[in-house]
Amino acid sequence: MHWTPRLRVWLFGLAVLIVYATGLDHTPPHMHHDEVVIALQSHSIATTGRDFEGRLLPLYFHMPHIEQHAWYQPAIVYFTALFLKVLPAAEWSFRFPTAFLAALDAVLMFFVARRIFGAERWAWVAAILIAATPAHFLLGRVVFDFIYPVPFVLGWLLAMLVYLEHRQPWRLFVATLILGAGFYSYIASMATMPLYLAFTFFLLFANRLLTLRTASLAIAGFALPLLLLIPWTLREPSFVLDVANRYSIGTTSTSGAGQLQSSLSGTVGSVASGFRFSAVAERVSLYWTFFDPAYLFLMGGYTHLTATTRLVGVFLMPCIVLIPLGLIQMATAARSAPRLRQADVI
Repeated sequence: MHWTPRLRVWLFGLAVLIVYATGLDHTPPHMHHDEVVIALQSHSIATTGRDFEGRLLPLYFHMPHIEQHAWYQPAIVYFTALFLKVLPAAEWSFRFPTAFLAALDAVLMFFVARRIFGAERWAWVAAILIAATPAHFLLGRVVFDFIYPVPFVLGWLLAMLVYLEHRQPWRLFVATLILGAGFYSYIASMATMPLYLAFTFFLLFANRLLTLRTASLAIAGFALPLLLLIPWTLREPSFVLDVANRYSIGTTSTSGAGQLQSSLSGTVGSVASGFRFSAVAERVSLYWTFFDPAYLFLMGGYTHLTATTRLVGVFLMPCIVLIPLGLIQMATAARSAPRLRQADVI
């Protein structure tokens, strides 16, 4: 029997899904409080089309059971609800969509790596590595949205690689459209997806493809999903201020036009104050802890056992050598636009 490369990778994805989805009803042993709230919101959407508070198909989900001003991104709720249309409500079925997404990450990583390296063997290495990454495995078995941005980033990267090869404008539009959709995948994506859009412009510039037309296409693709924010903020005017309040951006209030204007002024002032030397130094110190070798390769964290066992790092131990070698290779080896044989095109 002759198995094509495409068939092999999808069978690999199925194998990863089986591993990730095994024992979801007992490992972790019980659902976290936040998992329960997200699961119940998803079940409500799947059965009634409305959230807890009666909103019909909301763009964001108010989660007062988690925190007064908490609004959750819609990706995890709607994606889980999609599965609950055919699966029974149970711990394993609430967690299964995240496992499915984690397996999809491994498949997407294969296609991305194959285009970058031009060799299938290194694509398999990359796919196996992400599937075996401890943090990815642990967070791929719970009803949390921490890994939900990953398929959007990989999808954007794959679409950009295809665009750089074929130079078809619609492919660029699709790439940034994926980023725009990823804006709704995780709270941090509201900041990181625009950064990836900036990387898109860098790639266009580096490949001498940055023109008014390509820039317009990239912006249009990214902005299209964000248009949903206009009717949403008109429908829920407290949304922006609630998010700002939750993350301590300015002094927020939702009552009265004068108070609203004051709170927005406070928000701008708070953001500006974040660039003070002392604030920047504090942030640098905080972010530096994420490069702690003990965190990355030994313990994977110090608190929140939902995200770590404290027996393994964020990455597998061999990555303590592989990651520095990869960074050195990236900095020293000259690269050209990826090229694949026509037979290898997705």
